[in-house]
Parts: sequence; C-alpha cells; structure tokens
Amino acid sequence: MFEEDVVVYENLTSTQDELRAFFLQNHSYEKIRWVRALCQSAGRGRQGKTWLNHNPENLTISCGFLLPQSITKQELPFVTLMSGFVLYQTIQEYLKISKQDKLLSVVERRLFIKWPNDLCAWPDSGEGQVKKIAGILVESFVGKVVPVVAGFGVNVKSGVSELSWSTCLEDVLGCSIETEVFYKTLRNVFNKELSQWCAAPEKYVAQFIKKLSEGPLKNFWGTQGEVAGLGVAWAQSLNGDGSLCVRCQDGKFANVSAGEFQCFWNQSAS
Repeated sequence: MFEEDVVVYENLTSTQDELRAFFLQNHSYEKIRWVRALCQSAGRGRQGKTWLNHNPENLTISCGFLLPQSITKQELPFVTLMSGFVLYQTIQEYLKISKQDKLLSVVERRLFIKWPNDLCAWPDSGEGQVKKIAGILVESFVGKVVPVVAGFGVNVKSGVSELSWSTCLEDVLGCSIETEVFYKTLRNVFNKELSQWCAAPEKYVAQFIKKLSEGPLKNFWGTQGEVAGLGVAWAQSLNGDGSLCVRCQDGKFANVSAGEFQCFWNQSAS
C-alpha cells in the first residue's frame, strides 16, 4: 500500500490544477496525494465540460501519484477505468461498513459505469431518464516522470440543479450517507487497487477486465448509441486494451476509443 497525504481546501478553483502544479514542482514525490475542495469554482470534466461544487457535503476530489515503473504509459487509459471501478466498489463497501447491506441490490440493479468514466443510474421504474451521479477525469503530464491526476466529482448529497440528468447518491440509494466515511472508504479502495496493479500489472489487468465487465459495466451492455462514420451501434464488451467493442447495424463489430461512442439517452451529458 502507498503512503498518502490528504489536503482539504475550503475554496479552490480546481483540484486537478492544484495537483498538477504540485507535481510539476515535486518530481520525486512517492506518496498518493489527495486534494479535496469543499467548494470548487472552476473544476472541469472531460471534453471541456465544467464541474462546479457549492455543497461541501458533495465530493470534489483529486488524487495524484507518479506512474510507477511497472506500469507503462500505454496503460494510462486503465487509470480511468480503474477509477470508475473504485467508485463503484466504494459504494458497495460503504453500504457494508454502514450495515446497509440490503441496499446492495439497488447497486446491482440500477448503478453502472457509462464507459469510460461516468457513474450513472437507470430509473427505478424502468421508465424515465438515466441520471448521472459522478464523473471522473484522469490527466497525465509527460516528462522525465509521469504524474497522473485522477479527479472525482461525486454528488453525494445533492445533484446539480442546472442539469436535468443530474442526481445524487443518497436519492438513488434511498439512505443517508456520511460524506467523510465515504471519502475515507474511497481512498482505501483506490490505494488497494493501485497497489495490486503495480505489484503485478499483467495479472491485474487480465482479472480487472473481467471484474469490470461483470460488475460496474454489466448494466451498460446493450446500450444504444452512435459512432461517427459507423452510425447506430450497441455497446457490446470491453477489449483487453480498455477500448469498447460495439455491434453495428450491419451485424459487424468495431472497436472505439473514449469519446467516440455517444449514448442516445442524455446525449448532452455523454
């Protein structure tokens, strides 16, 4: 397990930018460094989207670490997938810790990772809109060493009022969540997964693909979307390199990278 530092700011423009600046000045830092902003005014998500937070009981956090020598730069996309898996696992672990095991069935039935980086929930009744609970942004800065920064924006207590597809974890699960306990659980799960990956990269990735496909991605398979140049397609499976295999209308299969598959539901959120 890695040693870690945990820093909390009352107000911050961006946890990602804070960690990027830190690692550009600390090239030999060997710990995982966590930065949390109780309020974040200029956070960002993938594809230039913003992620703001004015509720201290939600989580806007980032963790930074130097890419270990056992992991190659080509494997960086797995950090995004691992982070989504960690978030899903954290929810399950939190429910066990808080003795709310009966709600694990809600996780199994409704929650899923929208490949590669969003935690979403299917509507409870089978009708209605898919809702987004959390987003993940992973960035790396290539140099003599490779710092990696993974950002999590988790709507624990409240969704984003400006976004109709946004919801919060408490509303989906129907229970109260202690943000501090949830945050500590997330750090522990992340540290454990990263340590296992660094210890045996090839073995970990092979097992991880299976765990991710049968767990957080299980409720995503079959989702209909569109791929530029291919038209309508359905999410089929996860490839060994982390890319997505889709089935096209003509019955043929194609592999797509992050950002190339746009779900038909909630396209503006994808």
